[in-house]
Amino acid sequence: MDKEIISSNSNEDKNQKNTRWEFNFPKSYYLIAVLSILGILLGGNAVVKNNQLNQANSMINSIYSKSFLELADSVAEIDNCLSKGAVSHSPGYLTELSDKIYVQSYSAMNSLGQLPVNHIELDNTSKFLSQVGDFTYNLSKRVAEGHQITADEQKSLAQLSGYASDLADKLYRLEDSMFKDGMNFGTANSQKAFAKAKNAVDMGGSFQSIEENFQDYPALIYDGPFSDHILRMEALHTKGKDEITRVQAEDKIREFIPKDKIKKIAYSGSTNGTIPTYKYVVTDNDNIRTSIEISKHGGFVVFMLKDRDVKEKKLDVKDAVIKGGEYLTKAGIHSMTESYYEIKDNVITVNYAYKENGITMYPDLIKLKIAMDNGEMLGFESKGYLMSHTEERSLNPVNITIEEAKNCVSSAVEILSMNMAVIPKNGSKEVLCYEFVTKLNDKKFIIYINATDGREEQILMLMESENGVLTV
Repeated sequence: MDKEIISSNSNEDKNQKNTRWEFNFPKSYYLIAVLSILGILLGGNAVVKNNQLNQANSMINSIYSKSFLELADSVAEIDNCLSKGAVSHSPGYLTELSDKIYVQSYSAMNSLGQLPVNHIELDNTSKFLSQVGDFTYNLSKRVAEGHQITADEQKSLAQLSGYASDLADKLYRLEDSMFKDGMNFGTANSQKAFAKAKNAVDMGGSFQSIEENFQDYPALIYDGPFSDHILRMEALHTKGKDEITRVQAEDKIREFIPKDKIKKIAYSGSTNGTIPTYKYVVTDNDNIRTSIEISKHGGFVVFMLKDRDVKEKKLDVKDAVIKGGEYLTKAGIHSMTESYYEIKDNVITVNYAYKENGITMYPDLIKLKIAMDNGEMLGFESKGYLMSHTEERSLNPVNITIEEAKNCVSSAVEILSMNMAVIPKNGSKEVLCYEFVTKLNDKKFIIYINATDGREEQILMLMESENGVLTV
């Protein structure tokens, strides 16, 4: 740093000197200073972003770890209860066990859905978890009505226990592999768990192996919606429709997804389940992928899911629901009315049911996922509609009036609204009912009264929050 003293003029008193300091920096110093400050700011910003990323990854890891541990524990508890049920002859004890199995099977399904294994088809594993809860629930109902457990039913419980035991064992061994050195799932799209020693455990491959063990899973025939005879039923809406080719299926995709948004359509296989389908992956101009399935008979869209994150919410529920209705109309599906919805990650999932002559047909269900930033359709699922929709419905007759049905509703509740609806029941049955939305204290319930004999067919609790309206 240069320092220079400037003296006053010689005519002034030399004892009175006015001094000042001047700092003369080379221009390069200023540039260095500016770059240094900029570097500090950018470095600080990078630290903040890195901390945010670490926090996000930590949260993801926590969610996945919790889901995996809960899945393993739920399956182990299912095995425990099934083993006891296979040797029990007490109606009361069997009912208690079935309640536990039903809760644990629901928990296991939920935990499985939280894991990053969406790229693996787990139809058989999911079927097992669905059936085991449904089967034991229906069995306990029969026992409560005075029926005895048959030898075949006891054999089925023992077989289910064997599969549950094997599944629990594989999950716990996978847990040991992942947790022995600490586990990190990494990002939300991670399909592997990484130990601290950087030894990767392929979760996708492990679950694929688990899925293969269920290939010989025995058929279960019982009076429930997940019974094999129900799962093997022919879809009413595709029945008698001509089988289409893969080329025709691609044409159906171009009708469903705007052509100008399609960059590539790639065939990825087929399914031969209740509704046989052709499977495709569609890539758009932004390289975002969409999975889509087209029914082999009739060429209907069965399933569609676009892999896009929605960063913000601009649309309200009403606008998003209207958008969904417009998509259905464009797809040639008419007379649909929205019922329940749920908002998650700025995406709203809306259930639409077919309505005819003022009667809501709840079995004829289509689910749409709508992005609440721009109203784009991100998801479509029509299996309920394709399985149930028909113009030749055979329903129970209306033998009582709505006023008579009101008398069958508990006097403890306040009736808010009345309607008519068709609801699905165990097996392949559908029941025409009077639908009463009611209120007791701060809770709302939907009570369904059989339109023929006034029997109380079903009660659902209506759950309303800022994130949706659901029934349980």
